[in-house]
Amino acid sequence: MKKVLAFLLVAVMIVALAACVGDETSKAPANNSTPAESTPVEDSTPAESDEPSAEPSDEPSDEPSDEPSEEPEESVPTDESGNEIEIPADTNKYVSYGAPNISDRIGDADSAVLTGYNEELAYGAVILYDARFGAATPAGLEDYAVLVAEYQAKPYFGYVKTAYYAVGEASAAVNIPADGFVVVAHKYQESDVKALAAYGDTDSIYPHGIQVKNISWNATFVTNAPAQDGTVNANEYGAAVSHVDVDNPDWDYAQFAASEDYDIVADIYVAYDAEYLYYAVVVEMDYHYCPNTTGLWDQCSIQVNISTKGPTSEYMSQHYDYIIDTTAEKEGVIGQYGYAVTDAGVAVSEAFMSATKSAEGDFMVTRDETNQTTTYEVKISWTDIGFEKAPATGDSFGLSFSLNARKESGDGNWTNVKMRNGGGIIGRNDWSKMATVTLK
Repeated sequence: MKKVLAFLLVAVMIVALAACVGDETSKAPANNSTPAESTPVEDSTPAESDEPSAEPSDEPSDEPSDEPSEEPEESVPTDESGNEIEIPADTNKYVSYGAPNISDRIGDADSAVLTGYNEELAYGAVILYDARFGAATPAGLEDYAVLVAEYQAKPYFGYVKTAYYAVGEASAAVNIPADGFVVVAHKYQESDVKALAAYGDTDSIYPHGIQVKNISWNATFVTNAPAQDGTVNANEYGAAVSHVDVDNPDWDYAQFAASEDYDIVADIYVAYDAEYLYYAVVVEMDYHYCPNTTGLWDQCSIQVNISTKGPTSEYMSQHYDYIIDTTAEKEGVIGQYGYAVTDAGVAVSEAFMSATKSAEGDFMVTRDETNQTTTYEVKISWTDIGFEKAPATGDSFGLSFSLNARKESGDGNWTNVKMRNGGGIIGRNDWSKMATVTLK
């Protein structure tokens, strides 16, 4: 009997040992999936975002995770010797297509984020070149996608694609339009290359944060202050700094293109003395509708931007985009005002942004139905604008205008003649698009 029991015990031990060996050899590794090869992509997250950040949850999760315990490292470019290549960092500037909208963001699919402006090529760079760089881009563009954009007037009133070269198609230098720009995107920046390839032949292309065409005016020093009386002439202000009409490439009539009714014209005057800035706008238009004393932007009126920093200054380069960065407003660098005369003949103003919150200055607005003109005259102190002290001869600041128009209530036809790329008022409120005014 003891022999039988011993025999049975040995048999059980053999079966158990076989089962254990089978268990071990049949187990798969905990994670046998190999991460897909990493494709380099543009990190286009803006430096400042108005989106709330996602905070990690403190609560433990009971759900099983399919994620590997360690995320695979993003691949980085290396040279022939295996040394890592440094990629230029993104700037806060970019190009996109379509009319600029307040919902635009630097990380949108149609955005090509710039790493530089008018500088030499570098591996991984996305650079915008305009006429300030010269007549042509650098050569050696074999590894770059290249977009050429040129300003077109009627009916686009914006920058439109005139040529596109996919990666490998351009090798020699590419000519830079006199009024336009070229964007080159290295093949490593796949999202930017994809964005540029999607731009259509009639899409208006918008350069954010860069004033491709410099708009500059000179302000006249006056010894006798212009009177805010509804009459404007060169003896008071000096010559007009800009004549607004459809043939002046500084002005955008895109909202009038459907009707081709480009008959709103104007003259703009700018003067100054030690205490005040003076400006006047004489608008010729055959209708006038302004029933309210507020919400002036939505009626026949003008809107005005004034900045204590020049639109091409380093300060404005960093804080040009009001939609994502309100620094310039908070620090009193930028002011935006509206002026109108109501249908009842009352001159009114509105401070949309202001260093002192109510700094529209002394003003007069009159309507002449016989001659179909509306005249705006404003006198505003340098202190109210936001200057710590009055600027001197040779100093400069930013100034822009929008001429707002509406024929009647409910027609859905609010339009405006604006400065090129919105002038820092319409669309993105991109303050790099204002005119630079120099005190003469």
